[in-house]
Amino acid sequence: MLLVGAGNHLFKTVKIIEKHKIIYKTKADLILKTLGYLKYNAINVGEYDLGFGISYLKEKQKELDLPFISANLADQTGALFFPASKMFVVNKIKIGIIGVIKRRLKKSKIPGGKLLHVLNPIKVVKHKAIDLRKKGAKLVIVLTDMGEMKSRILTKKEIPVDLIISSSRRNRVSLPTIQNKKVIVHLNRYGENVGCLKVTYLGKNLPKRQIIPGGAAALIHGFLFRNTVVPLGHLVKDEGEIAKWVDAFEKKYPYAR
Repeated sequence: MLLVGAGNHLFKTVKIIEKHKIIYKTKADLILKTLGYLKYNAINVGEYDLGFGISYLKEKQKELDLPFISANLADQTGALFFPASKMFVVNKIKIGIIGVIKRRLKKSKIPGGKLLHVLNPIKVVKHKAIDLRKKGAKLVIVLTDMGEMKSRILTKKEIPVDLIISSSRRNRVSLPTIQNKKVIVHLNRYGENVGCLKVTYLGKNLPKRQIIPGGAAALIHGFLFRNTVVPLGHLVKDEGEIAKWVDAFEKKYPYAR
């Protein structure tokens, strides 16, 4: 199993006013501590993770050994702040994961935003996907905050990806979208939902239908995708150490959202 995040985990805005900075930072610290504790495999950086600037994320990456990725978030020289991609082997299948942030950021509202440079996500994904294929990736996944409609640009026929996981502003359905034989799934930003996508490699043993009746499922390139989205709320309880951390935070900041 791989644990991944599409981006926009931390804040509801990129411009944090002074009186809210302590509570926002404490909450972001808690979220990142939790992601580290759960041993996430890849975390894409979204615009709404930049409320305290890139320096905050670099600091937390070092402190918590967080697997941030971003193939197109760079400084003014074009140097990337984080690794562009990661490769994993699950059940003898090589899986490549690429992270990209949307092209237009609210740089004037992001601390140090004027020093950020965003490379063209389409060109970057195409280049990295080809590179991962050459390295033997059977399945190529893109994590992005580009949203429901713009993420469809990544389904162009010449871009060799299989699955796009998007941090969408509003997730309406858990049913995967299929375009040009590529699958797109969406989650709400802010960590309001958790998705479980089960991917089974069937090879040539495939039925003719692309959509499987009776569930959020799709067949693409020899893979069976089954998607479930779980809205998080008070009925979904935290467990173990995480529950203790959340309880302490809520007692200190009872009106935090």
